[in-house]
Amino acid sequence: MKNNVKEIKAVIFDLGNVLIGFDHTIAVKKILKHTPKKSQDIYDLFFDSNLTQEFEKGKTGTLEFFKQVQTALELKISYREFLPIWNEIFFSKPESEDFVASLNSGIKLALLSNVNQLHYEYIREEFSSTIGLFEADKIIPSFRTGFIKPDKKIYDLALKVLDVPKESVVYVDDRLDLIEAALSYGIKSIQFKTAQELRQKFQDLGIIKDAKASRRKK
Repeated sequence: MKNNVKEIKAVIFDLGNVLIGFDHTIAVKKILKHTPKKSQDIYDLFFDSNLTQEFEKGKTGTLEFFKQVQTALELKISYREFLPIWNEIFFSKPESEDFVASLNSGIKLALLSNVNQLHYEYIREEFSSTIGLFEADKIIPSFRTGFIKPDKKIYDLALKVLDVPKESVVYVDDRLDLIEAALSYGIKSIQFKTAQELRQKFQDLGIIKDAKASRRKK
């Protein structure tokens, strides 16, 4: 591992459940009051359906997405009422934010996330200190690309914006399937569990030695 010290020049971070947390069931419980559908039906539609995937790819607009959800769930609420239910499922992970902020400024960072437009705009506003750790041109929300992970094309986009050899990049994600996809594309990858464990793995790889806060905007 120590021989890789000079090789790691960049890190690609996932967003959800790595840098900020989320809980889908928060939205499910709230929407139950406005639909005859069962909680599992709502969960599957919101977070494990072709409808949501197309929204994350940017193939469906925000109002069109709402209309499709409204029809599928027989909702009796307006778009304005729907927005906070859809968006307010996220929470901060200060230990992760502090860890990224502590990384040496010489390490390039990219943010790569399967995320729809509504969620991203909400996160950018409510979690600006986390998003602000990344340069704007190195933030890749899937809805702007037409692809979602594990499509190789979206990983390639992240590598392109970093402009370093693939062998010099480490990818961090909480989902094992996406880690395995990245590994199959030849990208070093680490499954995120805790910020403390990630710090140790970065030290083992030689990515960090003595971490000092150097990325926060003053």
